[in-house]
Amino acid sequence: MREKTHKIQFSKIVQSNHYSAFILEAEGKKFAIYTKPDAGVHIENILEKREYRPQTHQFIDTIFSGFNISIKKVVLTGVKNNVYFSSIFLSKKNEGQEDILEIDARPSDSLLLALKHDTEVLCTQSVLDASPPYID
Repeated sequence: MREKTHKIQFSKIVQSNHYSAFILEAEGKKFAIYTKPDAGVHIENILEKREYRPQTHQFIDTIFSGFNISIKKVVLTGVKNNVYFSSIFLSKKNEGQEDILEIDARPSDSLLLALKHDTEVLCTQSVLDASPPYID
């Protein structure tokens, strides 16, 4: 049986010298995914469409583009000890057929790619339940 999923909205990015946090919201609940400080800078660059030195997510994006692969969606699939897990669903169209591939990916890379491509982001019910609420 497939677990229920919820659409996620990006609320904001919080940055400090020690971390960046994606503040996400689903079903009226806000929660945070913390990552390295540079992730927030990359998000700002994407949102502001600034030129900057290529990063891992850009390298991955270039490979996808070269093979005509698009991002269908990102799903936050798990959380354990405040460490989140995600899957990125990729689509490759070939001779009228669409192949979908699900791969494990770091949430920071997945979320950056989703923001860049305005791709749907979801979380499972268990992630929503296990995520501590973020209070502004």
